[in-house]
Amino acid sequence: MERYYCLNKGLRGIQWIGCAVVTIAGSILLTHGCTSFQTITTREIVYTREIVYDTVVVRVQDTALVVARGERPSRVITFSYPGQEETFKVGEVIRIILDGVDLEQSRLEGDFTGSGYVKLRLVNQSDPVQLKSKCQTIRIFQLSIPKIEVSPEIQGQEQVIVTPIYNKQCEHIGYEIRYGSTERGCWKQAKQVLEQFQRCTKGTMLISPPRKPSRYKPLRDLF
Repeated sequence: MERYYCLNKGLRGIQWIGCAVVTIAGSILLTHGCTSFQTITTREIVYTREIVYDTVVVRVQDTALVVARGERPSRVITFSYPGQEETFKVGEVIRIILDGVDLEQSRLEGDFTGSGYVKLRLVNQSDPVQLKSKCQTIRIFQLSIPKIEVSPEIQGQEQVIVTPIYNKQCEHIGYEIRYGSTERGCWKQAKQVLEQFQRCTKGTMLISPPRKPSRYKPLRDLF
């Protein structure tokens, strides 16, 4: 059963599993990918570019992308700019490449619809998450929650569920956004992220804000 600790924090109809975020480690040892940081200064604006070059091989499952160690990919997909989207069939083994992607301005987004196919796209961080069907599950790999839009064409009314995503090291790496609760038939889509959330937090509410800027997690640590 899903537990809801914080309700309707700024978005009507959204239930939040957990609150806020955890403290993010200030440094990550990159043994697989490569990241460069550049500080850009204009007259009044200072911002950082987080340019990432990385790769990982994954097997596509109906509700997740799982790191495939030692398996040979049938497809190689390179993401280099926002707006790119690829569709994969469940069971495929694919190699994902980030080629100079600025993750201060964009994010990876996995769209799990339960249809036998999974979509992976690179979008601007300011782009909204769009929900178009019951139990549709979108996983975003950024530590802020974007605007969420629910299509008016969906029949019936469900809850929007937001769950922090944790990797195997219990590092907070993003959010799962789903249209429909486990009690309303979306347990299959929720199971993996929800169980990992419960393992890492042991059912407690997270209250520690990040004390240092986040740094890129290698692709192999996201899945």
